Amino acid sequence: LRRLPNVYILGGRPTSALHSYVQHFDVCLMPYEINKYTHYIYPVKVHEYLASGNPVVASPLPNLREFADVVTFAGQADEWSDAIARALLTHADVPAREARQAVASRHDWSALAGRVMSIMQTRLQSGAAQ
Repeated sequence: LRRLPNVYILGGRPTSALHSYVQHFDVCLMPYEINKYTHYIYPVKVHEYLASGNPVVASPLPNLREFADVVTFAGQADEWSDAIARALLTHADVPAREARQAVASRHDWSALAGRVMSIMQTRLQSGAAQ
């Protein structure tokens, strides 16, 4: 990989600095092995990847199915090359980028906190009325 002109091996980086790299990706990858453990995980990084607008290719994890309209799935090794090639075609596609960012905005921490607060307020008010 080191000999390829478009591959950069950067070495270790502090976790706090990693988010700034995503904007430079051509395709964001989430290559999880499908097993009993990953069957139940929810990779929160999908939201950061989608917020970048960049195409995302992921293993078909059950908790990512709701993102099928903005994430390309690849299971077997030979599917990954095809999925990445298709994803690269949408990298500069403005409507596709905006669609990915729109999905990410629905999962923004501020939006989620607002929904939780709204639910709590409604339930507290309905409880006070009783």
